[in-house]
Amino acid sequence: MGYAWAARGFKSGGFSLFSAGLPATHPEILDAYAIGEKSEWFNHRFQANAEAYYYDYKNQIVSIVVAGGGINLNAAQSRIYGLDINLVGSPLPALTLKANFGYLHGRYLSFSGAPLYLQQPATCTPEPMRLPGPLEPGSLQCSVEAAGQPTIFSPTYSGNLGVDYVLYSGGNGSFNWSANYFHTSSFNWNAPGQYPQEAYGLLDSSVTWKTPSEKYGVQVWCTNCLNTYHNLFIAPGTPGQQRAAAPPLEFGVRFDVHFH
Repeated sequence: MGYAWAARGFKSGGFSLFSAGLPATHPEILDAYAIGEKSEWFNHRFQANAEAYYYDYKNQIVSIVVAGGGINLNAAQSRIYGLDINLVGSPLPALTLKANFGYLHGRYLSFSGAPLYLQQPATCTPEPMRLPGPLEPGSLQCSVEAAGQPTIFSPTYSGNLGVDYVLYSGGNGSFNWSANYFHTSSFNWNAPGQYPQEAYGLLDSSVTWKTPSEKYGVQVWCTNCLNTYHNLFIAPGTPGQQRAAAPPLEFGVRFDVHFH
């Protein structure tokens, strides 16, 4: 099946609640277009889907952190396009393989008020720069033009590989093993690109046993099984950089009871 669609999204502007007196943000407008296909092969044992998309983003609203709170501002205009591919196959009755791949290209076409943060002492004129001297608490916020910079939270490549395998199914119940590996390329946490997130990969896995009636079950699981460090968020601001690490390796045992 082939398809194509076009849509316009709208989000109203608003005021920065923690910074009285600032002008309201303009409404966001997103014009989106896509073309794609969905297909099944080999007697429904293999599925292949793909979609290419194009987004024209006007007055994109971004949030920044300042002393005492946060403010919203418009990023003027950005353009985003990419490709998503989804593959699902069952080469064996007990085995299911999944793969997803994404390519994303996002750039600001104009963003004249993009905030840039410099550790004090610093100056914004004649151009943003650090000044000599011992470090002081806090950061100085300058405004720069971010046209041509990648849009935030926009990895160029991302994807995941998944497997689900029924190890045993019989009179004693069933054993099932599943695993999923996710990988993303690097991306920026702020428009000027001061705070990049390095590429990383995450592995999740579990083994599950269920009784023949599936009333009872036991699962041994782990998330971030390789204990990969990555950031949950980075929020630069005038008080200083706020950063939080995502959860490390976690594992456990889960017991299930289903009442019919």
